[in-house]
Amino acid sequence: MEYTGINYTDLEVSILSMGTATIGVDNTEQQARDLLDCYLEQGGNFIDTARVYSNWVPGEKNRSERIIGDWMQDRKNREELVLATKGAHPRHSSKREPRMSYEEVAEDLDGSLKSLQTDHIDLYYLHRDDPDTPVSEIIEMLEDFAAQGKIRYYACSNWTTERIRAAQKYAKKNGYHGFVANQMLWNIGIYNMGELDDETLVKYDQEMHQLHRETGLAAVPYTSQAQGFFTKMKSDKEEDQKKVKNSIYNTEKNRQLFNKLEKIAEKHQMNITEIVLSYLLSQDINVIPIIGCRNKQQLEESMAGIGKILPFEVMNELEEFVGSGIEHI
Repeated sequence: MEYTGINYTDLEVSILSMGTATIGVDNTEQQARDLLDCYLEQGGNFIDTARVYSNWVPGEKNRSERIIGDWMQDRKNREELVLATKGAHPRHSSKREPRMSYEEVAEDLDGSLKSLQTDHIDLYYLHRDDPDTPVSEIIEMLEDFAAQGKIRYYACSNWTTERIRAAQKYAKKNGYHGFVANQMLWNIGIYNMGELDDETLVKYDQEMHQLHRETGLAAVPYTSQAQGFFTKMKSDKEEDQKKVKNSIYNTEKNRQLFNKLEKIAEKHQMNITEIVLSYLLSQDINVIPIIGCRNKQQLEESMAGIGKILPFEVMNELEEFVGSGIEHI
């Protein structure tokens, strides 16, 4: 495993973060625990969850945090981990209605601390933004949580570049570090994907890339492997082909991209999973992809790509093909 620092913090994290949106949902609780064990055995230490994870399925609420909390208690490994969670997500029944009041975010944070069975969160994300709430109020709220010792550092997820810049400007003016990381939808397939059904999600683009270049803000992309779309394209399993057919990434341009990725993988002796992750890890900014794995095999395939960096000319070829507008120099 390789590690990287998050600027403006003392956090040292593995360069692949373990996403836990579906643990205990796509697998059993014991399988989820085994997967977390395997991640640590491979050298991983950066766990990513959220207060709302699993709440879209019937039954237990906040399942992801609870499973992680029980696992950490059983393993006595809390101090080995950099623990990240998220709050301020709109209710699933009304995604257009923000939940950014002090009371709502405090409720989420206190609930996370209880479920995770810890007295502090290392990196706390605001899961969504409320453009109608001044950034000054939001930053002061997060600073208050930090002063209480409930969070060590704070970050944003699904915020626009404009709003991040405004928040960072206010933080700097007042002597705060501000956001230390930004979590967004980013993978090689986003530039030619179908239409999102959730308008509160924010995709990575050229403007955001410039922000990260200028500031050194850590980029922590979710859905970093395009929900396995490009890997499943190679599969002859009926279940995988059905997922490919119904995938939001299933567009003509992304099918052409798959063919290009296959040629690159063959030339550089890598598999598709490795190429898709290497596209992010080869960027000229600090990128820490979140990987979402259902089983140990998927985790090991993701880990295999660590340290494999694509040459500038390959990166520029890919950026030009997908139309990202990003240039590598």
